[in-house]
Amino acid sequence: MPSPNKVKEADNILSRFIRLFYSKDGYVSCFTCGKAYRISEMQNGHFIPRGNMTLRFSIMNCFPQCKECNEYKDGNEAKYREALTEKFGIAHVEYLDKKKNVIKHWTDFELDELIQKLKTKVKTMEKTQ
Repeated sequence: MPSPNKVKEADNILSRFIRLFYSKDGYVSCFTCGKAYRISEMQNGHFIPRGNMTLRFSIMNCFPQCKECNEYKDGNEAKYREALTEKFGIAHVEYLDKKKNVIKHWTDFELDELIQKLKTKVKTMEKTQ
């Protein structure tokens, strides 16, 4: 079982990566409602909730969401499903729906590797912002 600190660090760097990846000129649009906000005001929304460790750190499962959609609308799942289907096709959604049934136990070593990989990408992306 991974240490809670490693999971939190991986969550934080993945969130930064997702928001930067989809941003333009310091702003990013919510994947589910389309409203644009500054990167710092956005969150990393998960289609399959992040309690599912198999998909928690999957970039196929994560897109920027505003606080309203992610927190107050509990992820805005119906709109999330619709947006995923429109952007990537139904096969993508079906893949995530199947993958959520796979059990994944992350190790600290795996999380360290993920964190380092994402930190490198974030550092590069921040230079171009």
